Order: sequence, then structure tokens, then C-alpha cells
Amino acid sequence: NIGTVFDPGAGDGRFAASASYEEYTGYELDKSRSAIPDLPDNARIVNKCAFSSIDEFDLCIGNPPYVRHHDIDDSWQEIVAEIVESAANKRISRLGNAFLYFMWQGLFRTKPDGMVAMIVPFEWVSRPSANSLREYIRENKWNVDVYRFADDIFPRVMTTASLTIIDKSKRKNKWRYYSINSSFKFKSIADPHTADNGVLEYKRGRADVYAKRGLSPGTQKVFLLTEGERIHFGLQPGEDVLPAVSTLRHVPTSLRALNRHSFNAHFVDTGRRCWLINPHPKVSPRLKEYLAQVNKDERDTWTCRQRDDWWSFVPDATPAAIFSAGFRESGPRFIENHVRAVAVGGICGLHLKRRTSIRSLLESLRAFDFESRVVHHSNSLKKVEIGQMNTVLHQLLGS
Repeated sequence: NIGTVFDPGAGDGRFAASASYEEYTGYELDKSRSAIPDLPDNARIVNKCAFSSIDEFDLCIGNPPYVRHHDIDDSWQEIVAEIVESAANKRISRLGNAFLYFMWQGLFRTKPDGMVAMIVPFEWVSRPSANSLREYIRENKWNVDVYRFADDIFPRVMTTASLTIIDKSKRKNKWRYYSINSSFKFKSIADPHTADNGVLEYKRGRADVYAKRGLSPGTQKVFLLTEGERIHFGLQPGEDVLPAVSTLRHVPTSLRALNRHSFNAHFVDTGRRCWLINPHPKVSPRLKEYLAQVNKDERDTWTCRQRDDWWSFVPDATPAAIFSAGFRESGPRFIENHVRAVAVGGICGLHLKRRTSIRSLLESLRAFDFESRVVHHSNSLKKVEIGQMNTVLHQLLGS
């Protein structure tokens, strides 16, 4: 029989109905989330931030929210980061996604012989943003078992999930990795920290050539329009809106250059969100009319709330080429950006500040063996981070 249970991202409390325990306490900040019917008498949901808890529990469970660090409320993140750093006596990266903070809290709120069992992205075992967390676990010599799901249990999330179990009662500093399928059969797998030819390190971009993550203007539903929406509001390309790319999933793998023809064929004519509103340097009456009709709930994001005018931002410089950090082949797809589209969200840009041949550079990048230099987090999906791409640019271009 399990003793006391702590669920720091409880949602509707469904985990409370799936086990036998003495007492379950779930924390859920979103008061609009209703608890499941017939919540057990020995279970309760607290509508507060999980970091307000100071109790100790036998077990921490949960499926904490997967929110990218770009989208985390800055004020919340800084408060929580300071709590973590004070408790762990360790500096942590502010580039970590939200689930990492919940893993920290799980370790803090469990007893010295307690256990943490969470469904979290497998990437935590190797990403630099989780270095401090892994160091903290190793310093305490806790045992860790990580079960990587072989199937996509969250199909809409471009990451591989894992069941991570941290056993604080066993201090042998053992880390074991498994693959588990939908039938709950599992097998041991190799240490995921290694790549065939050594994992690419992380570097800052060169002054003249560098990779940069796509713009995060607020919410794509408001800031990125389809061709139909653009026409409906009478917005003019080049003035009120700019061409933009937020996904390459539907684009043929043979496409090497994004010009006006291919942009129209694959984005405009297919109804993709491909027009980024352009409030800089001035807002036309047409754009003002569009902005005025946006529902307040649709623009109620942290990014918009931090601006004097919720819609006001300066678009990024247009990259010479675009690429997606996630890839399933031997490396990312690189596309020349003749149409001068702004890279948005998960689409990244290659920016040039000198007269380098972009075509020659892209051919070198396409020939680079990314597959053997990054950690594989699923059978088919690989990711190269911006710092790693900048390392490759340093290697290809020298000093």
C-alpha cells in the first residue's frame, strides 16, 4: 500500500483513481479544470501552484505540463528558478522546459527514502538544459530507471515520452534505460548520451553567419494569417503582412528554394498560416481594423500581456535560409529563402552578415552527417539544437 502521494500537475486528478494509497494531494493552478467525478475521499485537489507546497510525501507522480521555455511566464519562471536554486544550492539553466521544474519539485517534496515517477520527455536525460538536475541526482547517488516509450503516446507533441523513476531509497547511483511498448513489454537499451561520432557541442553563433530559432510573436492563431484571412481584412503583402513559415512538414523533400512560385503553391494556395502581421514601423488603418476585432481571450498570452500594445513587436530579420530543427532523414532540410519569409516558431533561420555563398553553404550542410552527431530521442525523429547548428557552422567555415 502506497503512503502519501504528491501530484504537482494534477489536471483533473485522474491519477487519483488509479491506485491504492493512504492520501493523495494534487496541485492544479488552472481553476477551470474540474476534478473527475467520484474523486476518492482520501484524495484532494488544491488550486494553487505546486511550488507552494512545503509538505513531504512518500511518492511523487504525474504528467507535468510540457511548455517550451520560450512560452513560460517569465515572472513565474524566475520565482520558481530561485526556489530551485536555493533548495539545490545549484545554478540552473533558464532554457529548460516547464516539466523540468516539476521534476525538481518532485525531488524536493519527497521524503529521503521516497520516489518520483513521472511521464516526461525522454530528452531530459541528455539535454544541456537539464545538466543541473542530472548532476543533483548523481550527487545524491539516487537510482534512476528511464523507460522510453516506443510508441507515440502523445502524437501531437514532437518529442518522445518516457516514464522516469527516481528511487531515493537506493543510493547506488545506477542509471538504467529501457524501451517499452504499448503492451508494456520492455528491454534494455544503450546509454542515450552517446552518438556514433560524438555528440555535437554547443557554441554561440559566429558574428557573420549564425543559426537562430524562429520568432515567437505571441499566438500563431492571431499573428499568422491564412490567405483567406488576409484578403478578408484587405491586408497588403509587404506592408500589413509579411511572408512567414512556421512548418515544413507538408513541403516536398525535393524543394531546395522558396521563391514566390513555391511559396504560393505550398503555403498561400493551400490555406496555410503564412502571413505574419507587420506592425512595424507603423500600423495602417487596415491593420488597425484587424487588430481591433481580435478577441481578448485569443490574445491573452504572457507575451502579449508584457507589451504596452499587445500586438506591437519588431519582426526578425529575414534569414537567408530556413530549416526545421527536427528531422527524420540524415539531417535537417535546408531551403533557400528567396521570398524573404520570416521564420516563426519551430522553423529556424540561417542568417548571413557577409557575402558568403548561401547555396554553397547549404550544400555543405546537406552533406554533413547530423544523424551520427546528435542524440536520438526516438526511432525516427532526431533534433539538432541551435547551439549545435552553430557548432557545425564554425566547423564548416573555420575561422
